[in-house]
Amino acid sequence: QRKTVLESIKTAGTVVGTGITTLLENPSKILLATGGITLLALGVYSARGATQTAVKYIDSRLGKPSLIRETSRTTLLTALRSPVKTVRRAFFSKAEDSLQGVVLDPALESRLREIAIATRFTKRNYGLFRNLLMHGPPGTGKTLFAKKLAAHSGLDYA
Repeated sequence: QRKTVLESIKTAGTVVGTGITTLLENPSKILLATGGITLLALGVYSARGATQTAVKYIDSRLGKPSLIRETSRTTLLTALRSPVKTVRRAFFSKAEDSLQGVVLDPALESRLREIAIATRFTKRNYGLFRNLLMHGPPGTGKTLFAKKLAAHSGLDYA
């Protein structure tokens, strides 16, 4: 067995030595080998960079930004954790009342209901959205209305 290993090492050395001498004797083969190795390295690093860029893009589109604590947008991880709930939300969700569970003054409620209906039709007709600034003391339902408005209109809440 020892002789077999020594013979295989000698044969491998002879083959490698012959290949190197042939390569060094012909300048065009040196250029071709250098170009091939360069292109191989370029391809490997380009594929690695493209993969990293694709992963970052997918994560930015599907993931939750670091500043946002709560969102209505479904992430890939959430969809994989509960696929039945994701499918149910995507295909079988009903339009809910945007002010359900919000207690408001009747005049303010009618104004906010008009805003909710207008926002829903703007989303449905691919229109331009208008800005809405809600102000008031804490605990008066601003965030609750924003969440309900997003759910009612088919928008993402963040």
